[in-house]
Amino acid sequence: MLIKWRAWLAHALNPVCPGCQQALAGDHLCLVCQSFLTPLPLPCPCCGEPNSNGHRCGRCLKYPSRWDRLYAPWPFEFLARHLILEFKYRRNFAAGQALVRLWHANVGAVDLPDAFAFAPMTHAKQMKRGYNQAQWLCRSFSKSFKRPVFSGLQKKHDTQPLEGLTKKERKRVLKNSFQVLSPPPKHIAIIDDVFTSGATANELARILKKAGAARVDIWVLARTPLQGKSML
Repeated sequence: MLIKWRAWLAHALNPVCPGCQQALAGDHLCLVCQSFLTPLPLPCPCCGEPNSNGHRCGRCLKYPSRWDRLYAPWPFEFLARHLILEFKYRRNFAAGQALVRLWHANVGAVDLPDAFAFAPMTHAKQMKRGYNQAQWLCRSFSKSFKRPVFSGLQKKHDTQPLEGLTKKERKRVLKNSFQVLSPPPKHIAIIDDVFTSGATANELARILKKAGAARVDIWVLARTPLQGKSML
């Protein structure tokens, strides 16, 4: 524990860029590292599919999602991937905060929601893991955009890991695993670190709209490339 406190104190007194570890004031990325964060080119406003000229892609037209809009600035590749994994698994909060600071500048104009929300974990899983990175991001966005956090979502039971599952299998695993405990606001944005298949977002949007929400957006730090295709 003493070693951890010493490491935290050393970082607080001598902040560095989360990307290259060069000395830098505050929780920011240096300009060189910022240049390595490649934005998604003309993404689909619903799923983030690149090179869609800002219009809904054919997949979203054929298979409409339950949510209304996805905001994702970067593909989950290279420096963005490194920083997110540092934040998610090594609790490098400077990396997470740096991405939150750059998020709006890279996404552009957004429709601000009435409140933010996040995919909750069961109490047992959160105790085991230590923290919920989506909750941490949600609080950061809440502070940045001065919107409240909607805390009326609950995970009813643990589900198996979604990694390696098909979209259909993910949908089956997640069905009825969440519940809404109180009436949601009319416009709500769900915060997460990475958008993958959209299975979690779809289930949360479904139950929120069933409970009374009129619009559900998804705000994430990055979007995974489609299988077999590069996002660049």
